[in-house]
Amino acid sequence: MQMNSIWIPVTVAGIAAGPIHTDPVLLLRCTRDDSVVSLPLGAAEAGSIVLALEGAVSSDPQTHDLFVTLFDLHGLRARHLMIYAGDGQERHARLSYSDRSANYSLRVRPSDGVAIAVRMGAPIYLHAALYARERGAAPPRVTDNGYEYLPLDDAQALRGDGRVG
Repeated sequence: MQMNSIWIPVTVAGIAAGPIHTDPVLLLRCTRDDSVVSLPLGAAEAGSIVLALEGAVSSDPQTHDLFVTLFDLHGLRARHLMIYAGDGQERHARLSYSDRSANYSLRVRPSDGVAIAVRMGAPIYLHAALYARERGAAPPRVTDNGYEYLPLDDAQALRGDGRVG
């Protein structure tokens, strides 16, 4: 992954399941052009994301709720989630977060990252190469008012876990 890579801001448009898809898929809507890409995910993660989107609170906290509670208890703030392509059909994600003195980055499964980002109100970014692969198109062009460049510290974080900068 090159530094200053192109990242596309996306929002969670929903979860799809049905005759076309045997497993649920996460629908991510590009905030710039309203296009939608889908990423596969498991049933448990789909359920957790739906609960988060609906703002539902379970009497027994879900694992993602516990993660958010731990963040809150320790004064951590989710900065953003970055989803990017791996080898073959693999997809990876990094959750960037911070406390008062440092920035951190943690590799997470994309579905877990989305479940946490939605709960914490953190922005979600999709790498342009993954966006293009999922849409079966060429990567989008960058314009002055177009897609965003990832800050240098976060691009470097893609190479390893832990503290950034």
